[in-house]
Amino acid sequence: MFKKQGLLLSVLTILLALPAFAQASDGSLFVFRRGNGYGDIIVSQGQNQVLSCGETCTVALLNDSQLSFKATARSGSVFKGWSVNKDNASSDPQISSGDLLISPSAGDTIVYAKFELEKIPENPVVSAEDKLVPRVMFWFGKVNQHWDLDKGVWATDPDGGSGARENKLDYCLKFYPNTVKVVAYKNEFTNTWKNAGNTGSYISTKPSYRCVQKDESVSGEDASNLAEKPNKGSVCYYFPDLPLCLPLSNPRAIRSAVSDKLDAFVSEGADTNSAKLGEGERAAVLKSYSAAFSELPKNEEEFNDVIKISNGQWPSRTSDSAENKARAEFQKIYKRLPNMENKNDQAAITVMAYGLRQKAENRNLASEAAALKTFKNIYKHDPATTEEWNILQAITYSGAVREADSDGDLLSDRREKELGTDPSNKDTDGDGYFDGIEVANGYDPLKADKD
Repeated sequence: MFKKQGLLLSVLTILLALPAFAQASDGSLFVFRRGNGYGDIIVSQGQNQVLSCGETCTVALLNDSQLSFKATARSGSVFKGWSVNKDNASSDPQISSGDLLISPSAGDTIVYAKFELEKIPENPVVSAEDKLVPRVMFWFGKVNQHWDLDKGVWATDPDGGSGARENKLDYCLKFYPNTVKVVAYKNEFTNTWKNAGNTGSYISTKPSYRCVQKDESVSGEDASNLAEKPNKGSVCYYFPDLPLCLPLSNPRAIRSAVSDKLDAFVSEGADTNSAKLGEGERAAVLKSYSAAFSELPKNEEEFNDVIKISNGQWPSRTSDSAENKARAEFQKIYKRLPNMENKNDQAAITVMAYGLRQKAENRNLASEAAALKTFKNIYKHDPATTEEWNILQAITYSGAVREADSDGDLLSDRREKELGTDPSNKDTDGDGYFDGIEVANGYDPLKADKD
């Protein structure tokens, strides 16, 4: 009896830790499984079971009765906990374990149950023939996969934003530039699926598509423009949060005022230039915005900044943290501090901080190829993230250049001439601080007294 009372007390404590819920008049309960593991959820009102599901399920709520939730992990998985009205796809659950009791609020209530695999299975060994076949895979709610010919493994797209709605030919061309058409190949297994932003770890078998090269003769119906369909019986949303598939009975759930515009921007573009960028590039614009401001646009003014960024224009909103990070990368690339009074230096910082894209008609592939060599010489690898592709854009198009710095104080000789400092003396005023450090921190490198 004492143990039962203790359990009830712990459940009450959990309830107190949750946001307050008003009495329900009507609405729907949605249950979603999160994580890479497997399990089942049973929902009851009193003695009556009202819901039983694995992946997702929904039921209408007609009264304010308290609901009890019980999760059972399947073999090889472990239950991690619950969250209410807060997606835990890329975060820890609000409640770590145990059964859940809630009184749903008016309107819709969303409960997330998280399961994780005890051990991630190894990718299977593929045939020698398949190791040589360029191909891709798509899964709604997950970042696309491509076959890495060099490593012989399925690899998640490093941009963290590519999705199942992308044109198949365009997507093949991203990794295999000599692709001429796309044909269905076979069902294949991989454990490297990720959510947007490349979070989580998921396993699944999905149809793969062969990216036919120009020197190949491969039969099969051309699937280059074949559109993937959302999960049966659901509609999938990608913004403002991580990918989420909701039952068709209520496609309005957890949608912000600009969510439709964000979806349309990624799939179609918002103007002539952004329409020319391609879906992967438009997703990268949103990812860059999110990285700079730690959120996606939530109103019209912020959405207009997304359009500006996609057109190579500076956003009206600024982020000190993003620009400071860009300054650190600038120093790594150009071996000096940026001069924000110089338009080229300022452009480099802005492109890296906010992900400004070049207008389609102004792209220069020869310059981009040269910039890629520069990037690889500095970072010792190809660009692998949206942030690194933004750095490549800055190297290509900003006009910023390395300049002579005779004394190594991070101020170029030309800049020292402008400031009146000695280009052959790291510490012109002799106060123990390099000239470049003083300029970066707002001090006068010609005056030793800093008090």
